[in-house]
Amino acid sequence: MSSIDNNRNQIQADNQPTTSSYNAVQNTSLDAGLTAGAAPAPDQRAEMPPITSGIVDSSLETDHTVAQITVARPRGRRIRMPENLHTFESFKYRNYRYVWATTLFSSGGFWMQQIVIGWLMYDITRSAFLTTLAMGLDALPILLIGPIGGLLVDSLDRRKLLAGIYAYQASVTAVFATFVILGSVEPLHIFIYIMMMGVGWVILDPARASLVSTTVPGETLVNAFALNSLGFSVTRLAAPAIGGGLLALVGPGPALVIEAILQGLAVVAALAI
Repeated sequence: MSSIDNNRNQIQADNQPTTSSYNAVQNTSLDAGLTAGAAPAPDQRAEMPPITSGIVDSSLETDHTVAQITVARPRGRRIRMPENLHTFESFKYRNYRYVWATTLFSSGGFWMQQIVIGWLMYDITRSAFLTTLAMGLDALPILLIGPIGGLLVDSLDRRKLLAGIYAYQASVTAVFATFVILGSVEPLHIFIYIMMMGVGWVILDPARASLVSTTVPGETLVNAFALNSLGFSVTRLAAPAIGGGLLALVGPGPALVIEAILQGLAVVAALAI
């Protein structure tokens, strides 16, 4: 039995490759690859792990895998801004300055109106609910007839449409201011006034936005809209304080008259476009 076991062990030893022979085979394969022109880096002789969806285990990541992922990753389109574009670039264009002025006058009047109407409704009713309702009721026409505003803007002359809506709002505000000065205003009058002003905003917003896009070149369009938003934000900050000061100094009626004057100035600016 011992002789049989010795023979079996000898056969197994003969069939197993030695470490030196394995290294020789690997070096021979590597030399063949170098001769063929596909030479891997010395630290990449081991088989590379498969790359799926551009994600590789960080423990297996090498310079080669990073290069593959970088090449395979799609690159987004770069947005090139004009090199000579300045912060107030759009103000170089005359018509844009007038459009911006309409934004300044009309939004200034709107924020003054919010302060005066809120104070007036609460002074008459002493109801927080009715005061809040009056402050937000101008959004209802936008929800109900909003698409009509866009249709009118596409169908009519935008400059004349803008001037006409500003004239409409100035007239409505002047009539309402008269009721307030005479002391005959009721909560129903306030609600009607707010709704009528909201109808005007349904048309004003799309008309003004479309005019902005026609007053400046395409590369300045983003700057033009940014400055338009800046004008609205400035009045949102300053006009309520001015409205509160006028409310304390001259009362709600004269404050509404000043709002109507601002809307009249917006008419003049719109006609000058």
